[in-house]
Amino acid sequence: MSFLFFLFSFTLNSQIDSIIIYPEYAVVFRKTKVFLEKKETLSFKNLSWFLDNNSVRIKSENLKIGEVLIKKGYLEEPPLRVRELERKIKELDGKIKNWENEKLVIKSQEEFLSSIKLASPEIISKELLMGKISPENWERALNFLSLKLANLKKRSLVIEDSLNENKKQLEALNRELQDIKAIIENKKEVSFEVIPEKRGEYEIEMSYNVNKACSFVPYYEIKADGKYVNLNCYVKIQQKTGEDWENTKIVLNTAKILPFTFAPEVVPYYVNFDVATKTYPTLKFAEKLEVEAPSPSTILAEEEEIKITETGISLEYVLPYRISLKSGEEKKFFLKGLNLPAEFEYFIYPRKDKNAYLQAKIFNNSEMVLLNGEAATYIKNSYTGKTNIKTISPKETLIVNFGIDERIKVERKLVKFFTKKEGVFDKKERQEFTYETKIENYSEKERKLKIVEQIPISQTEEIKVKLMKIEPKPNEIDENLGTFTYYKNLKSNEKFIVNLSYFIEYPVDKKIIFY
Repeated sequence: MSFLFFLFSFTLNSQIDSIIIYPEYAVVFRKTKVFLEKKETLSFKNLSWFLDNNSVRIKSENLKIGEVLIKKGYLEEPPLRVRELERKIKELDGKIKNWENEKLVIKSQEEFLSSIKLASPEIISKELLMGKISPENWERALNFLSLKLANLKKRSLVIEDSLNENKKQLEALNRELQDIKAIIENKKEVSFEVIPEKRGEYEIEMSYNVNKACSFVPYYEIKADGKYVNLNCYVKIQQKTGEDWENTKIVLNTAKILPFTFAPEVVPYYVNFDVATKTYPTLKFAEKLEVEAPSPSTILAEEEEIKITETGISLEYVLPYRISLKSGEEKKFFLKGLNLPAEFEYFIYPRKDKNAYLQAKIFNNSEMVLLNGEAATYIKNSYTGKTNIKTISPKETLIVNFGIDERIKVERKLVKFFTKKEGVFDKKERQEFTYETKIENYSEKERKLKIVEQIPISQTEEIKVKLMKIEPKPNEIDENLGTFTYYKNLKSNEKFIVNLSYFIEYPVDKKIIFY
């Protein structure tokens, strides 16, 4: 009886009012108004197939909500894009049939002309002997046949190319149509009973979760200029819920974004025994970093700024304007612009990489928490590449890479290496290494450098690693990392050289590896 009652429900004309986007799901809020006089059955139709049935909540003041039924729904009328795709597919089908028909006609013509040409030598001999035709006329006839066949073959190639192109287009349109139909034909409908306290207009709000159908990613554009950086905060939002968002309020809850970085991280450099083969260290430079320019995207508003609220253990970012985003789209939206103080230097780690990375140490003196995300970097207005920033709270600092300066040349070479065996009963093998690192500044200005040299760290008492010489004296030494750090202001056309020597000693019957 209840099922029959729901068949005669009144369809509500609702609109998505707001959405809260979380890491794994989003909460959609729909609002509508309806005039009621008595008990009715109301329906929200054409809802997302990703709707979580257990998450549906319906509320309204002075309105008693009864049984709620969730079922599969269908669109009464296909959307405009479906009708457009179906029209294009029909047109392409017609073109393909015309091409195929012409192809058959050309094939018949080619077969007929080929049969005439094959029989022509015998016919020519008879006609010439009987004096019915001159050799000149036969030559003209044969030339005509050859030209006609050549033209037919050319036309056949054109038709074949057109057929292949039209079939590719038809395949792409059919795929798009199936994708759209998979969404629009898999809709949901929510029906429920309502009992008004009195005759009048009621506002009804329905909320529901959609799982893994939309997401947001923080995105930054960082411009270095003088002693400051201009940091513009954006968010990239994409959704494939099957519902278009029109003039919708958006709230973002904090999410986890996988980080990546450009400059090599300083980590311990170990030496240990190898159970397989004996190996000697080889110096490998990282490949030159290639960066990809950011793709153009839509920025809808830059006048207003985001509002941030703390909700327990997470943060919520409330966009100050409403957005429109169709299902299947991704857009970039402006959040806030910051002007932050920064210190710049070039980071050089010669053992791992021969490049000089321009880095900025940025102090977040704003009240905004910067979530980890991808960033495009610029020096003034010149694009320098992409990097990633980690989550930074107010009063914290962050390091941002601004790319590689080719005018600072870094060369590290093994200038001396030898191995020898020592001891009578307790035989040891000793390897000695001498490296020279040369850094030259070919830019027109003085550059502030941070240079990190390194020796291996033994992971067993049987392997002895000892520094023999390092010149000049480093500014900092970290025994846990085996690093020697220099801070150097290098003038234009000036060079800086570091000489490093150390040895490794271990039992002769063992083999070592570096990692």
